[in-house]
Amino acid sequence: MTALVWFRRDLRLHDHPALRAALDAHERVVPVFCFDDRILSGRHRSGPRTQFMIECLEDLDGSLRDRGAGLVIRHGPPERELVELAGEVGAEEIHFTRDVSPYARRRAGRVHDACAEARVELCGHPGSTVVDDVRELRTNDGKPYTVFTPFWRAALGAPHREVIGAPRKVSMPSRVRKGQVPRLEDLGLEERVADPVPGGETEARRHLSNFVRSRVERYSSSQDDLGDDGTSRLSPYLHFGCLSPREVVERAPDDGKGPGAFRR
Repeated sequence: MTALVWFRRDLRLHDHPALRAALDAHERVVPVFCFDDRILSGRHRSGPRTQFMIECLEDLDGSLRDRGAGLVIRHGPPERELVELAGEVGAEEIHFTRDVSPYARRRAGRVHDACAEARVELCGHPGSTVVDDVRELRTNDGKPYTVFTPFWRAALGAPHREVIGAPRKVSMPSRVRKGQVPRLEDLGLEERVADPVPGGETEARRHLSNFVRSRVERYSSSQDDLGDDGTSRLSPYLHFGCLSPREVVERAPDDGKGPGAFRR
């Protein structure tokens, strides 16, 4: 049995529930990322951001190759490319990490409709937020929170799943057309940044370890100081899912003003 794992803003192997579920249920897994021109040419078109994403994909591909697989790259709308790839490899399921953003939900809806027509099951999993389903966090009146502090308290009291380790091996079907991660110039973009932030899960985990070890204790007093290197610098890695928000919270110390401010 074969399944696809559709990577989006979850470009990592550590703490990846969708990948773990696919590996547990299937003999072979095909990791895939779709370059969609609707995003690359949209109003948020950006050379530096795209270069960062390319480096994230290259790092992910390398980590998968170390485990016996590799990242399949497709170009085009995911509702078309995923169904075609599923047919090529005989996949019965497509696993992905749920995303709560409006665009991601519309995109997943299009993929769901295409999968239903092709009789392929689309399976969503947690992994993009600390709490598995933030939609379940409601006021006593059953409404979404509009004030942060009560929302934060509810999030603290919600169940938190266990952090999942990275798989040691990923078995992939042979003769899968993988494609290549494109270069920035292939996409018609330029970086134009003097000191770019390097992308990828490997770099993200190094940043997280350094921050937790040496700077998190003074985070509450230094995060707003422009002359101090007091912030975590994890934002781009969290945005592209090189780090799991759940694991980041787990890695922060339990006590102290600095760790408390960082978790909030």
